[in-house]
Order: sequence, then structure tokens, then C-alpha cells
Amino acid sequence: MRAALLLVDLQNDFLGAPGLEPPAGEVVARAGKLLAGCRARGLPVFHVRTTVARGAPAMPHWERAGNRSCVEGTPGHAPPLPLAAANGEPTFDKTFFSAFGVPA
Repeated sequence: MRAALLLVDLQNDFLGAPGLEPPAGEVVARAGKLLAGCRARGLPVFHVRTTVARGAPAMPHWERAGNRSCVEGTPGHAPPLPLAAANGEPTFDKTFFSAFGVPA
């Protein structure tokens, strides 16, 4: 079995959440170190992100709370630059929590 790195929801909107523990800077630094190590070893890297299409409904509890996070094309939808996908690294969009529950 071959190892791979799956990065899920490392997006500015989630990393900017009040009270995030550890703080966003630490999360980004640690994930960046892991990402660099995996790339250096030639391991596959996959990026999964929550995506709300412009004008489309979000998750029901986000709608009730008026939360418009992770809207496609906004800075909050993007990852911090150190965690951005490199050429050849696939990125998958999901609309709900599970990275595996969205049809391809």
C-alpha cells in the first residue's frame, strides 16, 4: 500500500475562525512542513475543499446562521499560499462535511 497526503478544508475561512486551536499560523506551519516532506518524498497529495457556488445554497445550518463561508472565488475559499496545490496535485470540491460523500 502506498501512502498519500489528503488535505481537507485548509481554507482561509476555516483557518480564520475565532478560537481556532491551535492558532491558524501554527496549523499552516505544521501542515506546510508535512506537505513539503510528502512532496520531497514524491508522495501523492490531494486537496479537498468545501465549496459553495456563488448564489447557490450552502449547508442548511450555514444558511440558518447566515454563514456565507467558502464561496467559490473568494479569498476565504482559497488555502493560504503555503498550502496551495502545486501543479499536478488534484483538488476536489465538496459541499458538505465529508470529503467522500460527493459524487464525482
